[in-house]
Amino acid sequence: MPPPSNSNNARASLPFREKTELFLLNGSTGRLIAQDKGRYVFFPGGGVDPGETDIIASAKRELNEEVGATLVGPLTHLVTVDWVWFPEWADTPTRKERYRQFRGERVHVLVGRVEALRRGDKGTNADNNAWVGERTLKLQDCLDLIKRYGADDHPNTYPYRIAQQMAVEHLRLMHKCGSSAVGGAISRPRH
Repeated sequence: MPPPSNSNNARASLPFREKTELFLLNGSTGRLIAQDKGRYVFFPGGGVDPGETDIIASAKRELNEEVGATLVGPLTHLVTVDWVWFPEWADTPTRKERYRQFRGERVHVLVGRVEALRRGDKGTNADNNAWVGERTLKLQDCLDLIKRYGADDHPNTYPYRIAQQMAVEHLRLMHKCGSSAVGGAISRPRH
């Protein structure tokens, strides 16, 4: 059951929850660091902690906590997208609490490369949200999954899904061209 409905005016005054989402190409395999969760594709990243002002540092912290991979070269900020949550989104206790506090998410999409994932390295997070199981997807498979899962999503998620597709396509084209660079930001973060 969704949380009690706030009026649209009250929700419009709530802040967006800042988070990062990392789109990382495994340089040794050409695969994307991502997991198929059955209804959505999950990428490394997470909330920007209170007091954190450096989006790149926040993203690196999340990468270490969740996946334990090592970056090769810089992370590049590709785009920032805001998307507004809807009542049905709040389907877990954590989401219900966040729905009361925030209007939606401001997602900072970053792209980069990692070296080969180390066997057994599952991250360092004490909150037990380190990744388990397969941690990579083929780039085209990931694009296909985002499109398939997004087809049935709430319209509020469309800007977010488009940003995900754009990031994966960016990495796919860079990999296809044989480029070791992943840079070339489309827009810079708004601060």
